[in-house]
Amino acid sequence: IANQAINEAKMQISNAPTNGHFLSAQSGNSGGLTWAEAGGTLVQTGSMNYLDTNDATSYTVTDCFSTSYDTYLITVYYLPQNDDAYLGMRCTDGSTEHAESLHAFGSRYFDEAGGVGSNTATTATYFKLADSVSNRELDGGATYTLWVTLNRDRTSSQSFRYHGTGMFNDSTSSGRVNAVYVGGGLESAESTDNVTGIKFLAGAGNISIMKTKIYGLNGSAS
Repeated sequence: IANQAINEAKMQISNAPTNGHFLSAQSGNSGGLTWAEAGGTLVQTGSMNYLDTNDATSYTVTDCFSTSYDTYLITVYYLPQNDDAYLGMRCTDGSTEHAESLHAFGSRYFDEAGGVGSNTATTATYFKLADSVSNRELDGGATYTLWVTLNRDRTSSQSFRYHGTGMFNDSTSSGRVNAVYVGGGLESAESTDNVTGIKFLAGAGNISIMKTKIYGLNGSAS
């Protein structure tokens, strides 16, 4: 075969390529080669990366939840433009926000000075992940790792549940570190309020930095 003469057609691959897929051996397929999704436990389903924009009070990741997975991992980094701004999270379905008072949550946080506090609600329009976040980048903003459960095959179950951990530096002059445990759910059945995306909200002013990635857990769908 002449130089640079090997191409996909000559390799007799059994299916059409998809960006990000890898070539795998499949003895039962025509030609013995098939484009396939890379193996691994987590598959990225959504992301955002807004740096120093200061032009929005919220950002939404759409179509990151589907029937492909029941369990998801979300990583979040948030820095508000205004000092003392909380970080909120709201469920969405396409372009529709679930702004009804169905968001129930509880959180417990412990600060570096030994203080203890909490955030709780049973009928809120969003989940509160952190309050009084410092806007000084040196303080580190707020970072969270959240696990989400969607029981797609159980239409009478809650349509969205989450739990996780995080930390934020508060808006005191010293920017105290707060370690946080969080959990909550959208108290509505899967058949009534489908959830396909997630929206992050600044409590006051705009968002300076918002970075998040969302991954589906392979094999979690029933």
